[in-house]
Amino acid sequence: MTTAVQPYAVELASAPVLSVDTDVDALAALRVMHANQIRHLPVLSRGACVGLVSETELLTGLLSRTRGPLPTSGELCHRPPPTVDDRATLADAARVMRETASDAVVVFSGQQVVGVLTAVDFVQSFAREGADDD
Repeated sequence: MTTAVQPYAVELASAPVLSVDTDVDALAALRVMHANQIRHLPVLSRGACVGLVSETELLTGLLSRTRGPLPTSGELCHRPPPTVDDRATLADAARVMRETASDAVVVFSGQQVVGVLTAVDFVQSFAREGADDD
């Protein structure tokens, strides 16, 4: 009996990673997402990842604004970001998502962001596995 080796989270994560700085307003961040067909962005401050912002968080922030300047990515992001390192398994990443009530995690190699793994990446992986079994 052979046991399937579970891939590492970094193998399924979206890369290269696009990110925004904390002071980028929500509308500009949404434009980055739309142009690149992604739903999550790491949020950086002085080059360090301090958060993860989703399309839903940006839209909610914009829709709940009544006046004044647009909210920033830094104000709307999930802090600290849910993270795993590049040696984490998919089970590890799923556990972090569940524990942080997030649908994505930032994948690090040391201090460097190397990917973003989302729930959609999991679904696509399962769909590919099912197609391979046919």
